[in-house]
Amino acid sequence: MMQDYELDAWLGSALEDTTDEQREQLHRLDEAITDMGLDPDEDPDQERFTGGATVILGDDTLEHAVDQWRDARLAASHARIAMSGAILAAYIRDDATEAELMERTGLSRRVIREALGRSDSR
Repeated sequence: MMQDYELDAWLGSALEDTTDEQREQLHRLDEAITDMGLDPDEDPDQERFTGGATVILGDDTLEHAVDQWRDARLAASHARIAMSGAILAAYIRDDATEAELMERTGLSRRVIREALGRSDSR
């Protein structure tokens, strides 16, 4: 569990604007993360603490955090589709084999085959 001095260091310049109630809520957030078997000092659990802390401190809202998550998922989906097109284009233009595409991209065989419209069962 985070000690007071650790929380003070984490808060930095925001410390003077933090209420006792917010400090208590931040400690409870840290405790809840720890009770989940997670380590608030490790990524991505540090992001979990930061995300919760920004809501507690009033710098963000739950709704905004959810909107950001949705936007990121949509962007990731679009990027994956574009990546699939790029893999297919390299396959056609360069007459590349699946193995060559795997080596060039560092992607798994399954991802390459999906981009090429193939299934692993063939």
